[in-house]
Amino acid sequence: MEPLVRATSGYCIVKIELTPVTQANLVVIQGRIAGRADSYFGMSTVALRTPPEIQATDEILKRGLWDVTISTALRSEVEFSYVLEDVQNPAEIGPSAWDITTYLDTVESESKKDAKLGAEGFEILGSIRVHSDSRIDPRVYGAKDSVIYFALRNSDLIRAGSVLELHAPPGYVLKNETFVRLSGIVEEEGRHGLDPAPSGTSEYVYKILLSADITEDNEFAFTITADLPETHHSESRWLVQAVYDEVVVATNDLGFPGFALVGTLPFSVVPELQTPGAEIILRISFSLAAMLRGETYVSLEITAPLGFKFSSGSSCLKSSSTEGSGSVFGGCIGNNNVATLSTTRDILEA
Repeated sequence: MEPLVRATSGYCIVKIELTPVTQANLVVIQGRIAGRADSYFGMSTVALRTPPEIQATDEILKRGLWDVTISTALRSEVEFSYVLEDVQNPAEIGPSAWDITTYLDTVESESKKDAKLGAEGFEILGSIRVHSDSRIDPRVYGAKDSVIYFALRNSDLIRAGSVLELHAPPGYVLKNETFVRLSGIVEEEGRHGLDPAPSGTSEYVYKILLSADITEDNEFAFTITADLPETHHSESRWLVQAVYDEVVVATNDLGFPGFALVGTLPFSVVPELQTPGAEIILRISFSLAAMLRGETYVSLEITAPLGFKFSSGSSCLKSSSTEGSGSVFGGCIGNNNVATLSTTRDILEA
């Protein structure tokens, strides 16, 4: 069983493999924190990932608060697997234990076939939440020595002697020994800085050795310094985790989406007329350093000096084009000296 989200109360993916001894057509799965009778995995929103061809008819028959019943065609001594999505982790930390029981036709006790109770599962870790008011100054692509402000909250105790790790996304160059404590966290003097990152992650990890506990449900804040990416990267998430005795004990599960960086936008404006008070057409030319992508469209906001007034409503766009292609913007809303244009597609090419 291997989850993709390990922190308390997060929604994870769980893969369960079993080889039944007896033929059956129902399997009931329930997970909890080992040794706890009141800390279960939530199953009310669980979904079954499209199964392999051998299990093409598998489907969820019933979702309970703490268990799920799957209709399946189990055969003796044949391995079966189930990938459960949107399983909610318990609010408590600790190793998980799983009860897996098979039945024939009905989940009554007399129809029980095979059972594995208390199967050892993965560890549920403390949660580290990066608050949305975390920020960068300046936040322009390619900026040097930007100060990154992190505001965080942990769900469970992080003990003194733990190492807080910051794994930056691609393009960030973290600066060594730039950690500045603000509140709620105390570091060992001189015991913070860059370490080589594990293969496949950022080039370096910023590590901070804690000299005091970070108590449970506590807010803490600090800053570090970094050079920012030159251009947009598809991966912008930060991994923040606490490690004690070389074991991860708390994590944000890459749940922080990262910072909204901005690029420079060189442009020129050429008016058709320069007569005061005249209704004119402005030709605005600009270039992007990198392509921009939105969920459904990209907006461009143009703010003119006070005194200028764009056509109100959706009629302020005369035409738009890029070199070698047709129309780029499909609409324009004018509001006094501000015009907002929206692209016809979800991208704006560089």
